[in-house]
Amino acid sequence: MMVVGIVFLVTRSTLLTSKDLNKQVKEVYTPSIQAIDELNQSVSYSRVLIKHWALTQSRSDEKERVELRQLMDQTIPVQRLLLDSISSQWTLDEMAVRDSLFREIDRLDIVYDQIRNSLSSFESYTDPIVQMSVQDQFLAGGNLEVINNEIDRHIDQLLNQQRNHLTAVTQEIDKLGDRLQLIVGNLAIFILIFGFLIAIAMSRSITRPIGDLKRTLLYLGKGIYPKKSMKVSNNEVGDMAFAVNRLTDGLVKTREFSNSVGKGDFSAHYSPLSDVDELGHALLKMRDDLAENERLLEQ
Repeated sequence: MMVVGIVFLVTRSTLLTSKDLNKQVKEVYTPSIQAIDELNQSVSYSRVLIKHWALTQSRSDEKERVELRQLMDQTIPVQRLLLDSISSQWTLDEMAVRDSLFREIDRLDIVYDQIRNSLSSFESYTDPIVQMSVQDQFLAGGNLEVINNEIDRHIDQLLNQQRNHLTAVTQEIDKLGDRLQLIVGNLAIFILIFGFLIAIAMSRSITRPIGDLKRTLLYLGKGIYPKKSMKVSNNEVGDMAFAVNRLTDGLVKTREFSNSVGKGDFSAHYSPLSDVDELGHALLKMRDDLAENERLLEQ
């Protein structure tokens, strides 16, 4: 029972720990990775759309322009809110990286607004000053490249951190499962071996005294008195052994008393086993009757 209790406590503790770790995976790390990845895809797609805006003359209701406006005004802000909500359970360092990422996205939004406002009409595409100003944003080392590099760096850093957390938690869950399996397996083997030994000990402690009882009763049935008393233990078998020992002692005393009376020793002492001992009282009456007959014969 003690070993089963230990197994229960270990299993319960392991399952609770595993449940907490699974909760972290389900509510923090997996949603975080998904939210960061979706934000990364949106930012990457926005780069394609802003280049199309800068290079292609088109109406304001063109699909790519509508998608860019929707992406910057709706999709990315919603994704930021979601990531901000999930990241409330991150570490302080991870939150600092998240804040830096959001600041770079704000800068990117400002640059996009400048490009969109500069190229808001067909005539703006033929203005060399506007074209030069816009193209400067796309040059190597320009604002867009610097901002995008910072965004990519922060996103990669966050993704690596959350994936490392996820890997560590997954490994910890696997270790908990292996440890539980090892403990339960060893305890199960221990229970089997210990139970087998207890079964053997209990069997011997019961069958041997019962065998002695059977042998003693068979001897008594043949009129043979055992030379030594049975061992009395603190159980039901011990109670039976005590009763058999008492019966044997009583029969031995009865035999000795009968022999003494038979030899004419009418003063021999004898105590019945109890007030309801019919044989004992009959022997006493027999002794008294024989003594009385002997006295009458002598007279």
